[in-house]
Amino acid sequence: MLDDLQITGRENLVSNLLFTRALRQLLLLKEKKYAGRKTARPISTRHYNHVVLKARRPILRKNSVVVRALIRETQLRFGVRLRALAVMPDHVHLIVQVGAREQFQDALRFLAGMIALKVAHGKLWLKRAWSRVVRSGRDQWNAEMYVCQNPFRTGIFTEADHAMIQGGVLLAGTCGLALLRNSEPQ
Repeated sequence: MLDDLQITGRENLVSNLLFTRALRQLLLLKEKKYAGRKTARPISTRHYNHVVLKARRPILRKNSVVVRALIRETQLRFGVRLRALAVMPDHVHLIVQVGAREQFQDALRFLAGMIALKVAHGKLWLKRAWSRVVRSGRDQWNAEMYVCQNPFRTGIFTEADHAMIQGGVLLAGTCGLALLRNSEPQ
């Protein structure tokens, strides 16, 4: 009988602790601006942003011409400046600069939606787009080199992998190693 009371007392203590912890988490979520996310996505309007879109199936590389055309259309429609681009079999790397947070959101929604419709004819993306702010100088250079060398590292490089980017705009139909020609930053 005494053992039963001790177990019941422990169970009550554990359930009270769990209830208190759950209540505390609910109160914290209620205070936050973005209930679905822990923090807002970091987006810079002064610096470049490294964006990665991951696909469920490795079909992006086969349709790289369509993907590049949609990236070009996104640039023209939303005024997004492109610094580097790599289309891999199951993901796309972009280093972009935008003028406003809404511009970034609208461009990303448009690009992801159009690629899903034109390439996969429906649901394509594995997760939300991953992004991080790329600071000027060494950080920017490292990010650009990572994106440009990604096809080399995986052994799938073709001449069309490094399209010429001039003035932040992807030039259709021209190829070159524009970023690899840049000198290393100070």
